[in-house]
Amino acid sequence: CSGVISLPLPLLVFFWGTLCSPRPPKLFWIILIAYTELIVILKFIFQFGFFGWNKESVRITHVTDVYFFPRVIGIEKMAFYAFWDIALLVSLFFHRYMLRRLGLWKDATRIASLTETADTSIGSTHKPNVVELSNSSDSTARNGTTLDPNQIELVQVRGDVGDSKAAGDAGSSNALCGPVGRFYRRLFNPTFRYVRDLYPLMFLMDVIAFFIVTFGYSSFGEGGSGSVVADIQTNRVPLSFVVMLIVLSILIVIDRGLYLRKATICKLIFQYLLVIFIHAWIFFSLPAITARAAMNNGVAQFLYVVKCIYFLISAWQIRNGYPRLCIGNLLTHAYGIFNMVAFKVFMAVPFLFELRTAIDWTWTETTMPLFDFFNMENFFANIYNLKCARHMEAEYPAPRGVPKGKVVKYAMGIPLIVLLVLIIWLPLLAFSLINSIGVRLIPDRVDVTIGIAGYPPLYKMEASGIELKPLSASEFQKLIGNYANAPAASDQSKVLLARQAVAFMNEYAEYDTLKVLLRPQSETYWPISGPSRTALLFELQQN
Repeated sequence: CSGVISLPLPLLVFFWGTLCSPRPPKLFWIILIAYTELIVILKFIFQFGFFGWNKESVRITHVTDVYFFPRVIGIEKMAFYAFWDIALLVSLFFHRYMLRRLGLWKDATRIASLTETADTSIGSTHKPNVVELSNSSDSTARNGTTLDPNQIELVQVRGDVGDSKAAGDAGSSNALCGPVGRFYRRLFNPTFRYVRDLYPLMFLMDVIAFFIVTFGYSSFGEGGSGSVVADIQTNRVPLSFVVMLIVLSILIVIDRGLYLRKATICKLIFQYLLVIFIHAWIFFSLPAITARAAMNNGVAQFLYVVKCIYFLISAWQIRNGYPRLCIGNLLTHAYGIFNMVAFKVFMAVPFLFELRTAIDWTWTETTMPLFDFFNMENFFANIYNLKCARHMEAEYPAPRGVPKGKVVKYAMGIPLIVLLVLIIWLPLLAFSLINSIGVRLIPDRVDVTIGIAGYPPLYKMEASGIELKPLSASEFQKLIGNYANAPAASDQSKVLLARQAVAFMNEYAEYDTLKVLLRPQSETYWPISGPSRTALLFELQQN
């Protein structure tokens, strides 16, 4: 089960292990194995019944309490209490076995010590050993090792410490900084780098997290029915849902800004803050809002897994640095049909192109004004569409000067014509059929009030139940016929009114019409005073 006792494990991974260059040291794996064993032992000890919180009455009382002390700590009595911890321990021992088998169990520590010795050696001068890569497939390093230019941008061994005075200062500062200082020095100045552009993968993880929150936000806050479409139709979108989407959007903007600026140190700080925020929100704040522990919230667990993958990719990017040339648009690397369709969808999303362009202009070194930058991006979009069109023409060549066949013209033209006609006239058709679709709601009560303006009602009656009867087909046709045949042809005004009445009734059917049975006597007395009655009689006599 999740708890505070298990929280140091992911924090060790994201704060230390994933940021070690070139790989985590032996001490990291020893600490993970030892701490996992400690968790198993502690959980085993606290399973005994003589602890007060393990009594059945106490457990039943706090069955819905997400902040029950043993549950928060992670020592609650439960079946298979250490299953995942044992699985993790087995995985760690298997990983340790593989490292020892490959000869990497002590190699990382030895490389680190050799690096520190090279850094602190006084008076030693080394030439920087830089491996330059070419675009040809036979580009090799000086030692004859073939390198893939698509995966590695630069491989560099640190050297040229400088004169003895500078080396002595480096050695003294190294002694003052201690292990933490050496850790960050190796992080930002590693022995070698495998520089790759991993921003597309990080952006993909952010998009997946965005969709998880959008379609599963009922697991992250109060309110809402759990259906996005239903909540929008009823105009009751929860505030927490909007706040979460805004926060996710801000995080995406910050991440792209750091990517464009190649700010590795700021990216590390952002990584630390985001790790702390995600763990505090999912494991401590969210249970208070949803009244569900993190171990019982499947959607939150899925989001946590996605963010953990994001942290791993982000740590790789921090450890190896950003590429010298940061790409602008992720979709314009190729000119295939998929890229063209995806780019058109990207351009069709409202304000997405403008937002991306504004972000790029803000965090890119350029002398262009903002609106000129927008024009440049528009030119690039048009050129890219033309490039995709030329690429498709090359992939599917057609002879010049030959008319298109009838099969192609009819197969593409007729569906397009039908689609456009439907788009134009379908709204009017829907409005004309508005009475023929949907659910019919027949009245279940009728209130009739008759009175003279300025005076209490003379007649007031209510009809319901068996007093409301639907018309039969013959009765409905007779009703329409009474209006259609009543006026004489010479009276044009009455003919017009009759036609309007018939047209109105033709919009309905007999099951839409009810006949109401009303008693002749009012159900209430006429509540009129003597002076009001005298005034009414006077008005009637005057008229």
